[in-house]
Amino acid sequence: MSARERKTLQPWTKWALHDPGQGWRAWKVEDKYIPGVPDFIVKSPLGHVAVIEMKWSSIKTGVRFEASREQWAHLREWGDRAFMLVASEAVDLIVLTPASSLEYTDRSMSVKEVKTLLPYTITMRFDKQEMRAVLRHHLL
Repeated sequence: MSARERKTLQPWTKWALHDPGQGWRAWKVEDKYIPGVPDFIVKSPLGHVAVIEMKWSSIKTGVRFEASREQWAHLREWGDRAFMLVASEAVDLIVLTPASSLEYTDRSMSVKEVKTLLPYTITMRFDKQEMRAVLRHHLL
C-alpha cells in the first residue's frame, strides 16, 4: 500500500461512503493478519454489500492495475460485487471497475483504453466530491 493511498484514497473513500444517518456503512478492513483481503466493505442503504480494493497509480501516461495473487483470489470470491478503485492524480482520473473486468496481470492502460476496453467501468475526475457522488450512485 502506498503512502498516497493511505493518506488520500482511504480517507476519501471512508468520507464518501460511511454515513450511517443515510444508511451507508463503510468498513476499512485491516489486512495485517489475512493478506490480500479487500480494503473496504461497503453496505448501501438498500442492503447491497460490495468490496473495494484500492490502488494508487503513479504512472504519468495512463492507469496501472496491479494486485497480488492473494488480492485477486479474494476479489474473485466476491464475484460481481468486487471492485477495484484506482486513483491516478497524474492523469486526473479515478477508475472504478468490477474486478471481473480485469485479468490477473499487472497491466498499464491509457485513459482511452480504460474507457473503451474495460466493460462496466466508471471513470471520474480526481475530485473528492465527484468520487462521493459516483460511488454512492454506482454502489447503491
